[in-house]
Amino acid sequence: NIEVVLTDGAQPIGRGIGPVLEARDVMDVLAQRPQAPADLREKSIQLAGRVLEADPALRGGRGESRARELLASGAAAHAMDAIIAAQGPSPIDEGSGNLVHEVCARNAGTVMAMDCLQIASIARRAGAPTNPGAGIGLVRKGGDRVRAGEPLYRIHGSEPSDFRFAVEAATEANGIRIET
Repeated sequence: NIEVVLTDGAQPIGRGIGPVLEARDVMDVLAQRPQAPADLREKSIQLAGRVLEADPALRGGRGESRARELLASGAAAHAMDAIIAAQGPSPIDEGSGNLVHEVCARNAGTVMAMDCLQIASIARRAGAPTNPGAGIGLVRKGGDRVRAGEPLYRIHGSEPSDFRFAVEAATEANGIRIET
């Protein structure tokens, strides 16, 4: 069976783009940390609920409430810990790249749109996903107010030439539209 779930793709989900940064977001959601991205939490619950509804006992919309229970009780985090333990320690350095560049707002206003294709392109130029610590850490998202000079996102990288290409691309077109 195939089921289509329509979701909002107007901006990235979570704050991280790139393996390590995305994994941090996921672990923050599972650990129910205050800094966990609410949009990632809600989308995860929605999608997990749909999967759980494959169980005949949870049909009729009960999957989402069960997903919330599993997250709140810590059972989802425990299951992730068990998967990680079974796979063994990651061979990947868990840190983000040591090269960091802040992309700042050129003017004050409200973040009205995010060009996901452009932002993903900048993350790829920084080295993601091949370089696990490379990518983008979002500071602002759609609807956020920002002052001129405040950070919109941070580019992370560890390979100087890739990092330079990403910074140049973000300088040319940062992928975020701000309106006053």
